Amino acid sequence: MVTLESVLSWAKDNNLLVLIEVKELKRPLEMVRRTIRLMHKYDMLDQAMIITFNPLVSTFSKIIEPRALVCQLAETRWTANLVEKGYEYFENPTLLAAFSWILDPFLYFISMFILPFIFGFEFVGPNHADINDSVLRFYRNCGIAMYTWTVNDAQRDDWLRSQGVCTGSDFLFPKIPEHLRPTIGGGPVDVPPTFEL
Repeated sequence: MVTLESVLSWAKDNNLLVLIEVKELKRPLEMVRRTIRLMHKYDMLDQAMIITFNPLVSTFSKIIEPRALVCQLAETRWTANLVEKGYEYFENPTLLAAFSWILDPFLYFISMFILPFIFGFEFVGPNHADINDSVLRFYRNCGIAMYTWTVNDAQRDDWLRSQGVCTGSDFLFPKIPEHLRPTIGGGPVDVPPTFEL
């Protein structure tokens, strides 16, 4: 079974960088503590970055371990996406959806323009469609790097990378050299699978 611990151990042995996306809504503080404990165990504070849409996760990460690398992801439809995915964490998802018109812009603003500066996040992570020359210039001038997610268009990915933006994709993965491929889970894989703590 693939675990965060096995991936961190493998990444440390192969001197690779790791993005750890914490998606926990019910117990964000506990997940952050467990993740940071493993990052310490494998001496990965400088090789692993916690990425999350949840502002509590990013904030707790910096409070618990100020040296942790953190990227606050941001989505203009955050609450709407939660409701559409049917998260059972909300007693009244209809009420949440009704107020998404005010909650989404508020959470986006907090995630992109308040928390990174208060807590010193190293990265911000807007949707790639929200990145333009002005956004790039603003964050460069502030000394904050950018990571963007689900860039599935090769031309867009090339342009973002040429601007110094780190990108993630559903299927534009760089090929991992054969000698670095893990054999976690019974066979070689190009990208380690999703797993739980």
